Amino acid sequence: ASNRAVKIILAYMRYILDNKDEISLVEASYLYFLEKNNIDNSFEFNRKAMVDTFLSDLCPDDNLYEKQSFEIVEIMVNRLHLNENEKNVPFLIAFRNVVHDFSERSTDLQAFMDYWDERGFNETLKIPESQNAIRIITIHKSKGLESDYIFIPFCNWEFVGGGFGS
Repeated sequence: ASNRAVKIILAYMRYILDNKDEISLVEASYLYFLEKNNIDNSFEFNRKAMVDTFLSDLCPDDNLYEKQSFEIVEIMVNRLHLNENEKNVPFLIAFRNVVHDFSERSTDLQAFMDYWDERGFNETLKIPESQNAIRIITIHKSKGLESDYIFIPFCNWEFVGGGFGS
């Protein structure tokens, strides 16, 4: 989970599981502060104000402690407007899919967090082949594939004879 929006959700889920875990609450609040203000990092912030803003924007009045993992994700994404930043959307969709798939086996938040800590964090974005994007693959995997353009970073090979146009 390298995406900030997903990290916010995960940190708050940890806090839901243990409301004495101030570190997770502050982590979620700080990441939300950065996300909301569209900055990469900040060393100047008021911890109490940051946590208060996070909790007031989240409006946890309906007791998220009683919700299932997929409900928590939906509520947090909507209330914190995490999907308004286009960079977050593919990560949130992938994360929602992981949560949904896991919820078919268990709706227990602790079980989901255990799963995430063991295996879920390795999940990657699955981009369809038809997606107009740059594919990064090894030379071995590229064998037999055709592309209009190929970039080989740090290439210092000598090209000898042959080739097109010779």
